Amino acid sequence: MTWLDSIQMVSANEIAVITKAVIPVAGLGTRFMPVTRSVPKALLPVLNIPLIQYAVDDAVEAGITDIAIVEDTKSVGSYFHSMPDLEERFRQGGRDELADQMVEISSKARITSIKQLEPLGLGHAILLAKNFIADEPFVVILPDEILWGDHSSTAQILDVRDRYGGNVIAVTETSWDDVHTKGIVAGPSVEPNVIAIEEMVEKPKRQDAPSNLAIIGRYALEPSVFDFLSQQRRGAGGEIQLTDAIIECMDDLPTHAVTVDAARYDAGVPEGMFGASLHQAAKDPIMRQMIVDFAAQL
Repeated sequence: MTWLDSIQMVSANEIAVITKAVIPVAGLGTRFMPVTRSVPKALLPVLNIPLIQYAVDDAVEAGITDIAIVEDTKSVGSYFHSMPDLEERFRQGGRDELADQMVEISSKARITSIKQLEPLGLGHAILLAKNFIADEPFVVILPDEILWGDHSSTAQILDVRDRYGGNVIAVTETSWDDVHTKGIVAGPSVEPNVIAIEEMVEKPKRQDAPSNLAIIGRYALEPSVFDFLSQQRRGAGGEIQLTDAIIECMDDLPTHAVTVDAARYDAGVPEGMFGASLHQAAKDPIMRQMIVDFAAQL
């Protein structure tokens, strides 16, 4: 009997609370060259806030207290270091609001930096955090995916995990022309916006894709995924794929996908970053009017 044959909701007191997150940020950021020659993509801003801060904020809102940032030789984790000299300079200049903002950034969570010196795939990045995670469930957040809603997208997948246990993945409908670039899932609905995953495949050809539901960079995972990742098998693109590890766990763990309630921007490409910036700018009355005026001129 499979988990799908006997899915039952799990009482919350049987589910271990997740307090750890892994945020992988290593990569060349080629679509943002030349700025990413020296600036990590995760530090590129949407207006004045970098991608990595949006990811950390999403985690902290969901109750995460410890975060591992998996990075290459460019330092991203140092963004969250305490800067007492800068704080003092602001206070001496009467700019207490800015000083308080600096303190708030450095106190969001306990940040650990882990180096990924070879670009061997998302699964490899997660594997490098194995000692940090130990034997606990954890979440993975990809900062390229900006998800803005009334509630943290990470909190939304943890809410589904509280009901069903096992592994939970955030998904959204994507264009059929793009399924070959995504991790794709399919399965029956168990409640509104939640499916029990029966099929999962990384970057399928369009004709082989079981659906157009694409994984969008928020995962709640059991530590058993490390059993497969530790074998370092290569999957799609010759890389170690996290999707393959989750597939290996499906016979032993319930695995669900949730369509999160959020506005989504793929900030891994300039068009998505531009859209996210417009989204945030439109919240400010002055910048919103600037957008309207500029659009009229165009």
